[in-house]
Amino acid sequence: MSQIFVGVSMPHKFKLGAESIKWWIGAPYSHAYIRFESSEIPSTVYHAAHGMVHFKAYDNFLIDNAVFEEFKIEMDNDKRIEILTECINIAGEPYDKTDLIYILASDIANKLGKKASNYDGPGYICSELVGKILIEKLGFIFAKPTHLLSPKDIFDAMEKYESSHS
Repeated sequence: MSQIFVGVSMPHKFKLGAESIKWWIGAPYSHAYIRFESSEIPSTVYHAAHGMVHFKAYDNFLIDNAVFEEFKIEMDNDKRIEILTECINIAGEPYDKTDLIYILASDIANKLGKKASNYDGPGYICSELVGKILIEKLGFIFAKPTHLLSPKDIFDAMEKYESSHS
């Protein structure tokens, strides 16, 4: 069996954007990622940050980030390769800061009982990227479009997944 890890994290140092996300979603983390483990290559994080979708050595990721929690998803090696291939194909896409504004607007509209625009700009934010992989490759279901997912939505889905696979 193979596995991937879905995690949530936060920066070690104060960053206004990360602190704003943590405050808005009511969680101690602000970022979502996927980690690949292999005996052949270093542990690698796949995420949307610093302007684009990219891979980063896990040890380097940990220099600037604290992992809040990781969830292991077991699968056969063919599925893991399928997911990794999809991640490679998306790598290099831009980070879409406008999605952060749409998440905020959508959350406010929902609290007011209204519907927000479903505009989805080019590129990805971290939770949209992780949500896309979870939905398209592993059959996860979320109650909102991927571009409106927050790290809290990813965390909640992973907690539910973990409790149903224990």
